[in-house]
Amino acid sequence: MREKIQEIVFNSTKEFFENSDYELTTSIDNNLRLIGDSSPLDSMGLVSLIVEIEESINDDFDVELVLANEKAMSARTSPFINLETLIIFIEEELKIIS
Repeated sequence: MREKIQEIVFNSTKEFFENSDYELTTSIDNNLRLIGDSSPLDSMGLVSLIVEIEESINDDFDVELVLANEKAMSARTSPFINLETLIIFIEEELKIIS
């Protein structure tokens, strides 16, 4: 399942950057920062990317997963730090709802 999630997240991220005004100066890998000074995204870009990833996950897994949920917002460590933490979070959430 992790490989499929990673594929969806990477593909969604690639498509997002190709179709947006945000400039990606690094490769799309697990270490790509989503928040903080080294992120290529501002807060609106992060929200837009999360929505794109949500839609892809929901379509591929036939679920109704919301990534910006109470658990994500109250977590001690944000699941939106980088793609790796996001992939782990998605995997955990899918295990709960399936």
